[in-house]
Amino acid sequence: MARRAGQPAQGEEFLRDAGHRVPDRRGAGLGLTINPVAALRADSRLRERVLQHLLALDADDRYGRFATPLGDAGIAAYVNRIDFAGDLCFATLEDDGSLSGFIHLARSGDVAELGASVGAGRRRQGRARRLFAAALAEAGQLGVKEVLLAVGHPAARHICRALGYAQVEGMGYPRVRVLLTAAPAVS
Repeated sequence: MARRAGQPAQGEEFLRDAGHRVPDRRGAGLGLTINPVAALRADSRLRERVLQHLLALDADDRYGRFATPLGDAGIAAYVNRIDFAGDLCFATLEDDGSLSGFIHLARSGDVAELGASVGAGRRRQGRARRLFAAALAEAGQLGVKEVLLAVGHPAARHICRALGYAQVEGMGYPRVRVLLTAAPAVS
């Protein structure tokens, strides 16, 4: 049976107040306001959840995140070295407390190297954009002038461009430099 324009698809309901569609499994059909998952500043108390999140990445996602096919021991060593106090780390946490996304900007003076990941089942829902927006804005406020994207992942480049940050592409390392020297054109 075809649905008419403006009608929700099967499994979706309109939010009565907001007028947009969201999956009904969280009570959207009841007119409840559903807050999107926010990007929160992460500290060392989340170290174990960061480890579990990164270990859950498959081989392709690990390469996209680390620019190398990193094994479990390498990921554990990386997580143990994260300087939550000195670097910029943000996470998205789900209602059940699980970590669904993580972004780490390892700072060195006015430059930072960025690594980010969102769990496979949580992608294309705005988590990465919220992580990037929070991390890049705070990095700029702290005097970081450029952020290095080692892999130059297409999704990361797209998000930075959508947030209004200028980019310089390279052939070697890093693949992309995101310039934070000017305020982004789009928020």
